[in-house]
Amino acid sequence: MSKIGYCFILITLFSCGKPPFFEKNVAIENSIWSIEKTVDFELSVKDTFGLYDFYVNIRNHGDYGYANLWLFITTKMPDGKLYADTIECMLADKSGRWYGNSSAGNIRDHRIMFKRGFRFPKYGNYELKVEQAMREKEIEGITDIGLRIEKTTN
Repeated sequence: MSKIGYCFILITLFSCGKPPFFEKNVAIENSIWSIEKTVDFELSVKDTFGLYDFYVNIRNHGDYGYANLWLFITTKMPDGKLYADTIECMLADKSGRWYGNSSAGNIRDHRIMFKRGFRFPKYGNYELKVEQAMREKEIEGITDIGLRIEKTTN
């Protein structure tokens, strides 16, 4: 193999970041998210010593009618206890310019941290439910909601 081939392989191997501990994205049907519809995630945890950062992934159309998105995130622990978080996700600045990365067409991608340095207290299965907490029964323009969990290096 030539030196160029080896360089290409090395660049490919080292340019890829460490994969997340967990990541799943769910499409919102017809980009209309009802207040009654939760987006559910399940994960199995075996490491109670590591620290993890939690992110919510959001994709929205450019015609989404708000600069933010309020979310309720409920976590069901392996022992059945429930914990709730309320987070505000800022999607645009005061002038209406979208944050996040531009995607296909008029779509914006956002990754917003909502929990830093979390240590799972117990081994087992965790369930997280995400629901929109806007003051509207239905919101239009959110195409996908996801959860990403990364193990920190600290």
